Amino acid sequence: LLDQHAGPAEGASALPVGMLSEHVTAQDTMLSELSRMGLPWHWEQLQALVPVGAGWQPTQVANLQHGHALPAALVRPAALVQAWLAQAQATGLLRTHWRARVDRLQPAEPVDASGGRAIGPTSAGPSAESPAPWQVLDSDGNVLAQAPHVVVASAYGSTALLGPLMASRDDPSIQSGPPRALPLRPVKGQMSYGQLSGEPLAPHPLRSHGVYVPCYEDLQHPGPKRLWAMGSTYTRGVNDDQVNTPDHDRNATSLGAMLPQAQALMQQQQAQGQLKGWAQVRCASQDRLPLAGAVPSPAPLHPNAQLHTLARWPGLWTLTALGSRGLTLSGLGAELVVARMLGEPWPLTRQQADALDPARFALKASRTARAQKASTPQG
Repeated sequence: LLDQHAGPAEGASALPVGMLSEHVTAQDTMLSELSRMGLPWHWEQLQALVPVGAGWQPTQVANLQHGHALPAALVRPAALVQAWLAQAQATGLLRTHWRARVDRLQPAEPVDASGGRAIGPTSAGPSAESPAPWQVLDSDGNVLAQAPHVVVASAYGSTALLGPLMASRDDPSIQSGPPRALPLRPVKGQMSYGQLSGEPLAPHPLRSHGVYVPCYEDLQHPGPKRLWAMGSTYTRGVNDDQVNTPDHDRNATSLGAMLPQAQALMQQQQAQGQLKGWAQVRCASQDRLPLAGAVPSPAPLHPNAQLHTLARWPGLWTLTALGSRGLTLSGLGAELVVARMLGEPWPLTRQQADALDPARFALKASRTARAQKASTPQG
């Protein structure tokens, strides 16, 4: 495990409190379908690994735009991350590298990216021919680690690591941003919160434009042990983690539309210098679904190419672009990546796995380019 921070859960997982709940939409979508599948998996993990009151608490959330309440959990993500890390360390197999400044990835031996291995749903087991080890390098070219398989799970930072390995030489987009095969974008989120000294102003959380948490109690919390929270904002294209007043104001406006007395408490704490803020950067994909699976190579695509026939970098995987649904989708995505890596049965259907396939954008870009070329008059 290589992490740029000094310890676990210091990025987006340091959220003061998050909501584990179903993604509710007026009409069923792939995202809502997947969230229903991921919810019980994370619930079981919390019950098995994290004591109630020391990292999470069961609740329900009222979805004001859809008129009903659903079972949910308030979770401090760092508590679950630390529990997973302790579980992995107990095996004696995990080595951690904190403050790792990863600059790039490269195969330890030359690999023909144009002839990468196709990875499909019929795989019965791991490839008989093990992939050449991957190396992780810093900016000076020093090898930080190497292994037959690498999983890039660096949120928006995945763009810098995977973009050079996925971009075709004739893709003009790489001159100004991520390649068309990897359309990720940063989305800043800021939460406003404060200590709760009186009674909660609502019996359970409310969701409309953001989530209002009237009371979260956590004996292990690094901040207030009893707090209220509102957020987070969703600012597309912003890649900074600075807490600012305009985002507090946006949260206050959303809160006022749900519960005016809660807005009044927030504004009072802000005037008294007691309001706290937290901000981080999410990563979202073009279609709002995560990327979970094998990374495609930049090999030219056959006109009749399908996802399961696309060439992939052997041993290179990713799980990223979880957006604001990490608490419901991360475990499901991780199970899919491991199943594909080891040739085990998938936890998802073929259609669901295809919807998360990291190669879907490369396939779409190729088909779009062919259609444009076919419609262009030939001189």
